[in-house]
Amino acid sequence: MSVNKHSVSIIIPTIRGMEYVKSILCSIDNSFSSSTICYEVIIADDQEESDFKISKYCKDTGYQYIHTGSRGPAWARNAGAKLAIHDYLLFLDDDTTVPDSYAKRLNHVLDSKGWDFAGGPAKPRDTIKLDVVRYYLSSMHLLEKPVYNKCGEIVCFPTVQFLIHHQVFKKIEGFDTSFIYPGGEDNDLYLRLKLAGFKGVFFQELFVYHEYERCLLRFGYTFYRYGYGNGHMCALRGLPQSYSGFIANNNGKLIYALLIIPYYAFYHPFPMPYRRKLFTDIIFRFLSLVRMWSYECGGALGRLRYSQQLNNRT
Repeated sequence: MSVNKHSVSIIIPTIRGMEYVKSILCSIDNSFSSSTICYEVIIADDQEESDFKISKYCKDTGYQYIHTGSRGPAWARNAGAKLAIHDYLLFLDDDTTVPDSYAKRLNHVLDSKGWDFAGGPAKPRDTIKLDVVRYYLSSMHLLEKPVYNKCGEIVCFPTVQFLIHHQVFKKIEGFDTSFIYPGGEDNDLYLRLKLAGFKGVFFQELFVYHEYERCLLRFGYTFYRYGYGNGHMCALRGLPQSYSGFIANNNGKLIYALLIIPYYAFYHPFPMPYRRKLFTDIIFRFLSLVRMWSYECGGALGRLRYSQQLNNRT
Protein backbone atom coordinates (compact mmCIF):
# COMPACT_ATOMS: atom_id res chain seq x y z
CA MET A 1 0.00 0.00 0.00
CA SER A 2 1.44 3.38 -0.99
CA VAL A 3 1.82 6.07 1.64
CA ASN A 4 0.68 9.61 0.89
CA LYS A 5 3.90 11.47 1.61
CA HIS A 6 3.49 15.16 2.38
CA SER A 7 6.26 17.71 1.95
CA VAL A 8 6.80 20.76 4.16
CA SER A 9 9.28 23.63 4.16
CA ILE A 10 9.85 24.83 7.74
CA ILE A 11 10.85 28.50 7.81
CA ILE A 12 12.28 29.99 11.01
CA PRO A 13 13.16 33.71 11.12
CA THR A 14 15.57 34.44 13.97
CA ILE A 15 16.97 37.42 15.85
CA ARG A 16 17.81 35.68 19.13
CA GLY A 17 20.98 33.80 18.33
CA MET A 18 22.46 30.33 18.43
CA GLU A 19 20.96 29.04 21.68
CA TYR A 20 17.38 29.43 20.47
CA VAL A 21 18.08 28.16 16.96
CA LYS A 22 19.79 25.03 18.21
CA SER A 23 16.94 24.35 20.65
CA ILE A 24 14.20 24.46 18.01
CA LEU A 25 16.25 22.50 15.44
CA CYS A 26 16.94 19.73 17.94
CA SER A 27 13.22 19.48 18.73
CA ILE A 28 12.40 19.31 14.99
CA ASP A 29 14.97 16.55 14.51
CA ASN A 30 13.52 14.54 17.40
CA SER A 31 9.98 14.88 16.09
CA PHE A 32 10.53 14.39 12.35
CA SER A 33 13.24 11.72 12.40
CA SER A 34 10.77 8.83 12.13
CA SER A 35 8.07 10.69 10.19
CA THR A 36 7.01 10.06 6.59
CA ILE A 37 6.83 13.82 5.98
CA CYS A 38 9.47 15.08 3.57
CA TYR A 39 10.79 18.31 5.04
CA GLU A 40 13.45 20.97 4.81
CA VAL A 41 14.39 23.69 7.30
CA ILE A 42 15.29 27.25 6.29
CA ILE A 43 16.80 29.60 8.88
CA ALA A 44 16.28 33.28 7.98
CA ASP A 45 18.77 35.22 10.12
CA ASP A 46 17.31 38.72 10.54
CA GLN A 47 20.07 40.05 12.77
CA GLU A 48 21.93 43.09 11.49
CA GLU A 49 25.15 41.11 11.12
CA SER A 50 25.31 37.53 9.89
CA ASP A 51 25.68 35.09 12.80
CA PHE A 52 28.69 32.89 12.02
CA LYS A 53 27.74 30.28 14.64
CA ILE A 54 24.26 29.82 13.17
CA SER A 55 25.48 29.71 9.56
CA LYS A 56 28.18 27.16 10.43
CA TYR A 57 25.73 25.03 12.43
CA CYS A 58 23.28 25.03 9.51
CA LYS A 59 26.04 24.09 7.08
CA ASP A 60 27.24 21.25 9.31
CA THR A 61 23.73 19.86 9.85
CA GLY A 62 22.42 20.32 6.30
CA TYR A 63 19.92 23.10 6.94
CA GLN A 64 19.54 26.11 4.67
CA TYR A 65 20.67 29.50 5.95
CA ILE A 66 19.92 32.98 4.62
CA HIS A 67 20.87 36.35 6.08
CA THR A 68 18.19 39.05 5.63
CA GLY A 69 19.89 41.92 7.47
CA SER A 70 17.42 43.29 10.03
CA ARG A 71 14.56 43.99 7.62
CA GLY A 72 11.81 42.62 9.86
CA PRO A 73 9.98 39.30 10.26
CA ALA A 74 7.76 39.82 7.20
CA TRP A 75 10.79 40.20 4.93
CA ALA A 76 12.60 37.27 6.58
CA ARG A 77 9.63 34.94 6.16
CA ASN A 78 9.19 35.93 2.52
CA ALA A 79 12.90 35.39 1.86
CA GLY A 80 12.66 31.91 3.36
CA ALA A 81 9.55 31.15 1.30
CA LYS A 82 11.40 32.05 -1.92
CA LEU A 83 13.92 29.30 -1.19
CA ALA A 84 11.25 26.76 -0.25
CA ILE A 85 10.59 23.85 -2.63
CA HIS A 86 7.84 21.88 -0.86
CA ASP A 87 4.03 21.86 -1.06
CA TYR A 88 3.40 23.46 2.33
CA LEU A 89 5.09 26.27 4.26
CA LEU A 90 5.32 26.06 8.04
CA PHE A 91 6.44 29.25 9.78
CA LEU A 92 7.77 28.88 13.33
CA ASP A 93 9.22 31.50 15.67
CA ASP A 94 12.74 30.93 16.94
CA ASP A 95 11.63 30.97 20.60
CA THR A 96 9.45 27.89 20.12
CA THR A 97 10.11 24.16 20.26
CA VAL A 98 7.93 21.33 18.96
CA PRO A 99 6.87 18.31 21.04
CA ASP A 100 8.00 14.83 20.02
CA SER A 101 4.49 14.08 18.73
CA TYR A 102 4.39 17.19 16.51
CA ALA A 103 5.24 15.51 13.19
CA LYS A 104 2.54 12.88 13.76
CA ARG A 105 -0.03 15.56 14.56
CA LEU A 106 1.09 17.61 11.55
CA ASN A 107 0.65 14.59 9.30
CA HIS A 108 -2.97 14.23 10.48
CA VAL A 109 -3.59 17.91 9.73
CA LEU A 110 -2.08 17.58 6.24
CA ASP A 111 -4.31 14.54 5.62
CA SER A 112 -7.41 16.59 6.43
CA LYS A 113 -9.31 18.57 3.82
CA GLY A 114 -11.13 21.89 3.60
CA TRP A 115 -8.43 24.39 4.56
CA ASP A 116 -5.94 26.62 2.78
CA PHE A 117 -4.04 27.86 5.83
CA ALA A 118 -3.96 26.78 9.43
CA GLY A 119 -2.82 27.74 12.90
CA GLY A 120 -2.39 26.09 16.26
CA PRO A 121 -1.80 27.04 19.89
CA ALA A 122 1.52 27.96 21.46
CA LYS A 123 1.65 26.65 25.00
CA PRO A 124 4.04 27.92 27.67
CA ARG A 125 7.22 25.88 27.80
CA ASP A 126 6.95 25.76 31.58
CA THR A 127 4.68 27.10 34.29
CA ILE A 128 7.05 28.74 36.75
CA LYS A 129 4.56 30.53 38.98
CA LEU A 130 7.27 32.51 40.76
CA ASP A 131 8.00 34.37 37.53
CA VAL A 132 5.02 36.70 37.58
CA VAL A 133 5.40 38.20 34.07
CA ARG A 134 5.61 34.81 32.41
CA TYR A 135 2.80 33.43 34.53
CA TYR A 136 0.58 36.39 33.65
CA LEU A 137 1.13 35.75 29.93
CA SER A 138 0.42 32.04 30.25
CA SER A 139 -2.72 32.76 32.32
CA MET A 140 -4.03 35.11 29.60
CA HIS A 141 -3.66 32.31 26.98
CA LEU A 142 -2.75 34.97 24.39
CA LEU A 143 -1.09 32.52 21.96
CA GLU A 144 -3.28 29.49 22.63
CA LYS A 145 -6.25 30.52 20.47
CA PRO A 146 -7.09 32.70 17.47
CA VAL A 147 -7.01 36.44 18.10
CA TYR A 148 -10.50 37.97 18.33
CA ASN A 149 -11.54 41.62 18.29
CA LYS A 150 -14.27 43.13 20.47
CA CYS A 151 -16.92 42.22 17.88
CA GLY A 152 -16.04 38.55 18.16
CA GLU A 153 -14.38 38.38 14.73
CA ILE A 154 -11.20 36.37 14.24
CA VAL A 155 -8.53 38.83 13.11
CA CYS A 156 -5.47 36.62 13.23
CA PHE A 157 -3.90 33.22 13.72
CA PRO A 158 -0.70 33.93 15.70
CA THR A 159 2.22 33.34 13.33
CA VAL A 160 4.31 31.94 16.15
CA GLN A 161 3.11 28.83 14.24
CA PHE A 162 1.46 29.19 10.83
CA LEU A 163 0.87 26.58 8.11
CA ILE A 164 -0.14 27.45 4.55
CA HIS A 165 -0.25 25.87 1.10
CA HIS A 166 2.76 27.09 -0.84
CA GLN A 167 0.66 28.06 -3.88
CA VAL A 168 -1.79 30.02 -1.73
CA PHE A 169 1.12 31.95 -0.20
CA LYS A 170 2.35 32.81 -3.71
CA LYS A 171 -1.12 33.94 -4.83
CA ILE A 172 -1.45 36.26 -1.85
CA GLU A 173 2.13 37.52 -2.50
CA GLY A 174 3.31 36.65 0.99
CA PHE A 175 3.65 38.99 3.93
CA ASP A 176 3.53 42.75 3.38
CA THR A 177 7.13 43.88 3.96
CA SER A 178 6.10 47.43 4.93
CA PHE A 179 5.62 45.97 8.43
CA ILE A 180 9.13 46.28 9.80
CA TYR A 181 8.31 45.24 13.39
CA PRO A 182 6.75 42.00 14.66
CA GLY A 183 3.01 42.50 14.96
CA GLY A 184 0.54 43.61 12.32
CA GLU A 185 2.03 41.57 9.47
CA ASP A 186 0.20 38.43 10.66
CA ASN A 187 -3.15 40.24 11.05
CA ASP A 188 -2.66 41.75 7.61
CA LEU A 189 -1.91 38.38 6.03
CA TYR A 190 -4.98 36.82 7.65
CA LEU A 191 -7.18 39.69 6.43
CA ARG A 192 -5.95 39.40 2.84
CA LEU A 193 -6.38 35.62 2.88
CA LYS A 194 -9.94 35.99 4.16
CA LEU A 195 -10.84 38.68 1.60
CA ALA A 196 -9.42 36.48 -1.18
CA GLY A 197 -11.77 33.67 -0.16
CA PHE A 198 -9.24 31.27 1.36
CA LYS A 199 -10.31 29.17 4.34
CA GLY A 200 -8.38 28.93 7.60
CA VAL A 201 -8.72 26.34 10.37
CA PHE A 202 -7.25 26.49 13.87
CA PHE A 203 -6.18 22.99 14.99
CA GLN A 204 -6.00 22.77 18.77
CA GLU A 205 -4.06 19.50 18.63
CA LEU A 206 -1.24 21.06 16.59
CA PHE A 207 0.59 22.86 19.38
CA VAL A 208 4.13 24.08 19.97
CA TYR A 209 5.89 25.22 23.13
CA HIS A 210 6.71 28.89 23.45
CA GLU A 211 9.18 30.85 25.58
CA TYR A 212 7.44 33.80 27.21
CA GLU A 213 9.11 37.09 28.09
CA ARG A 214 10.45 37.49 31.64
CA CYS A 215 11.52 41.14 31.69
CA LEU A 216 8.88 43.81 32.39
CA LEU A 217 10.47 46.28 29.91
CA ARG A 218 10.52 43.68 27.13
CA PHE A 219 6.95 42.74 28.05
CA GLY A 220 5.82 46.34 27.53
CA TYR A 221 7.89 46.72 24.36
CA THR A 222 6.37 43.56 22.89
CA PHE A 223 2.84 44.94 23.18
CA TYR A 224 3.99 48.35 21.96
CA ARG A 225 5.22 46.62 18.77
CA TYR A 226 1.95 44.73 18.41
CA GLY A 227 0.06 48.00 18.71
CA TYR A 228 2.39 49.73 16.25
CA GLY A 229 1.89 47.06 13.62
CA ASN A 230 -1.86 46.79 14.09
CA GLY A 231 -2.36 50.56 14.03
CA HIS A 232 -0.39 50.67 10.79
CA MET A 233 -2.41 47.76 9.38
CA CYS A 234 -5.81 49.34 10.15
CA ALA A 235 -4.77 52.62 8.56
CA LEU A 236 -3.24 50.87 5.54
CA ARG A 237 -6.35 48.75 4.86
CA GLY A 238 -8.93 51.42 5.72
CA LEU A 239 -10.29 49.54 8.73
CA PRO A 240 -11.77 51.06 11.90
CA GLN A 241 -9.27 50.97 14.74
CA SER A 242 -11.72 48.89 16.78
CA TYR A 243 -11.04 46.04 14.33
CA SER A 244 -7.73 45.46 16.11
CA GLY A 245 -9.06 46.18 19.58
CA PHE A 246 -7.98 49.81 19.97
CA ILE A 247 -9.97 52.07 22.29
CA ALA A 248 -8.84 55.24 20.47
CA ASN A 249 -10.33 55.48 16.97
CA ASN A 250 -7.77 58.12 16.07
CA ASN A 251 -4.76 59.82 17.62
CA GLY A 252 -6.91 62.69 18.88
CA LYS A 253 -8.57 60.27 21.30
CA LEU A 254 -5.36 58.75 22.62
CA ILE A 255 -5.43 60.70 25.91
CA TYR A 256 -9.01 59.56 26.51
CA ALA A 257 -7.96 55.95 25.87
CA LEU A 258 -4.99 56.17 28.26
CA LEU A 259 -7.23 57.62 30.99
CA ILE A 260 -9.95 54.99 30.64
CA ILE A 261 -7.58 51.99 30.45
CA PRO A 262 -7.11 51.77 34.26
CA TYR A 263 -10.83 51.07 34.54
CA TYR A 264 -10.53 48.12 32.14
CA ALA A 265 -7.34 46.88 33.80
CA PHE A 266 -8.75 46.88 37.33
CA TYR A 267 -12.23 45.70 36.36
CA HIS A 268 -10.95 42.57 34.56
CA PRO A 269 -11.35 39.40 36.67
CA PHE A 270 -8.32 37.10 36.91
CA PRO A 271 -8.01 33.51 38.09
CA MET A 272 -5.99 33.57 41.29
CA PRO A 273 -4.08 30.30 41.82
CA TYR A 274 -1.73 31.75 44.42
CA ARG A 275 -2.20 31.61 48.15
CA ARG A 276 -1.37 35.31 48.35
CA LYS A 277 -4.29 36.21 46.10
CA LEU A 278 -4.47 39.91 46.86
CA PHE A 279 -0.80 40.54 46.01
CA THR A 280 -1.05 38.54 42.78
CA ASP A 281 -4.28 40.26 41.81
CA ILE A 282 -2.63 43.68 42.13
CA ILE A 283 0.40 42.59 40.07
CA PHE A 284 -1.79 41.09 37.34
CA ARG A 285 -3.83 44.27 37.06
CA PHE A 286 -0.68 46.38 36.89
CA LEU A 287 0.61 44.17 34.03
CA SER A 288 -2.73 44.57 32.23
CA LEU A 289 -2.35 48.32 32.59
CA VAL A 290 1.16 48.20 31.08
CA ARG A 291 -0.04 45.88 28.29
CA MET A 292 -2.99 48.08 27.24
CA TRP A 293 -1.12 51.37 27.56
CA SER A 294 1.76 50.00 25.47
CA TYR A 295 -0.64 48.67 22.84
CA GLU A 296 -2.56 51.96 22.53
CA CYS A 297 0.63 54.08 22.33
CA GLY A 298 2.08 51.73 19.71
CA GLY A 299 -1.14 51.99 17.69
CA ALA A 300 -0.97 55.79 17.73
CA LEU A 301 2.59 55.78 16.39
CA GLY A 302 1.70 53.14 13.79
CA ARG A 303 -1.12 55.33 12.48
CA LEU A 304 1.21 58.34 12.49
CA ARG A 305 3.83 56.43 10.48
CA TYR A 306 1.25 55.49 7.86
CA SER A 307 0.08 59.11 7.51
CA GLN A 308 3.72 60.20 7.10
CA GLN A 309 4.18 57.61 4.36
CA LEU A 310 1.12 59.04 2.54
CA ASN A 311 2.51 62.57 2.84
CA ASN A 312 5.89 61.46 1.47
CA ARG A 313 4.20 59.86 -1.55
CA THR A 314 2.31 63.04 -2.35
